[in-house]
Amino acid sequence: MNLFSDLQIVDSGKNQKSPVEIYSKGLIAQETGEYFQSIRLYRSSLSLNQDYLDPIVGLAQVFYELGEYEEALFHVKRANQLGQELSVIVLEAEILLKLNKFSEAQDLLVTVLSQEPNNLQAILGMARLKQLSGNYLHAID
Repeated sequence: MNLFSDLQIVDSGKNQKSPVEIYSKGLIAQETGEYFQSIRLYRSSLSLNQDYLDPIVGLAQVFYELGEYEEALFHVKRANQLGQELSVIVLEAEILLKLNKFSEAQDLLVTVLSQEPNNLQAILGMARLKQLSGNYLHAID
């Protein structure tokens, strides 16, 4: 059950804008902390193009920020079906860490680091993983 399904889609009707224009407004709303507005805008963008990756990732990020990790995971998995971007894989790992799914998170972080050994977000994710799993001495390795 989607907790935010009652949020209405904006920009429907005569003044319909492109998915990119609507996404851009959603990104601005997200960056200014207007998360519910960004959700509405991202969903509106997706109503015009359901395979538009950027608003799907935006939804995952916003729900992560709101602490709605299961909802964030739903959107990040959907994004990964459209294309395997390393930044999205790292986001999925971060969500999995919040859900205490350490083994799955580690697998994803190892995959990213095998392709990009200096990926800072993946390195920080591995440090968080070590810290959360009680391996404090190796968290800074």
